[in-house]
Amino acid sequence: MLFTLLTKGVPFRRVSDMIRQLRTGEASEGGMSSLQTLALSLSSRIGVGSIAGVATAVASGGPGALLWMVVAALLGATAAYGEAVLAQVYKRRGHGEDLGGMPYYIKYGLKAPWLASAVALTTMVAYGFILPGVQANNVASSARLAFGVDGWQVGLALAAVLGLIVVGGTRRILKPPPGRSGGFLAHVA
Repeated sequence: MLFTLLTKGVPFRRVSDMIRQLRTGEASEGGMSSLQTLALSLSSRIGVGSIAGVATAVASGGPGALLWMVVAALLGATAAYGEAVLAQVYKRRGHGEDLGGMPYYIKYGLKAPWLASAVALTTMVAYGFILPGVQANNVASSARLAFGVDGWQVGLALAAVLGLIVVGGTRRILKPPPGRSGGFLAHVA
């Protein structure tokens, strides 16, 4: 809430600018449009927890839980905005792609390379080993309950999809489908 007050509600004041940028924004040097960048950002923020977490909150706290989730999301939007701004300010170019995120703005913004290394290591362990297991378990449990699919089959399919994404990087995600020009999300807007 403090960030929302300090920025005078920037996520709310700048909604029209956001919509204009999504509609007319051109691709950056890295070849990503504003819409593609938004889609990649949302893909890292929205997961199984957005579905299972909401269902659990409503089951535990009733429909009033939805109100508090919306309030928390609106107030948290300013923190997400600040994180996105820092990521843009301190990103670096490497291997033909833009590289950035927490370790970059800690290393270059706070001038704390030791802390950036610790955050990078923690993030690698969390996103590489711990968090995908939680997500995969939720997906496998849901598939077993809804369709009777064994957990190992769901795990194998998820591992294959994740492998394709990790090996190809953002270029593979944004590559146009066969027979279409422009980025994968170029025709959505």
